[in-house]
Amino acid sequence: MTHGLVTIAVAGDGAEADSILRTLAGAGITARLEGAEGEIGGAPHDGPCRVLVESDLVGAAQAALLDEDADEADDLDY
Repeated sequence: MTHGLVTIAVAGDGAEADSILRTLAGAGITARLEGAEGEIGGAPHDGPCRVLVESDLVGAAQAALLDEDADEADDLDY
């Protein structure tokens, strides 16, 4: 099996990217950001960002994000 970074989400902006990173960190998963439209000065700019994790953590990362989505949906139920 090959190892490397895999895109698991695309965040619309820095705030959404931070939220995704916090969710993954809460599950013990380290992720990194990369500008979806290119990078300026070696760092993602304040626009769409790809969220990347190691390929062997994709399943766990997807599960963590799905759990977070389910929790948010439960919060919307009155």
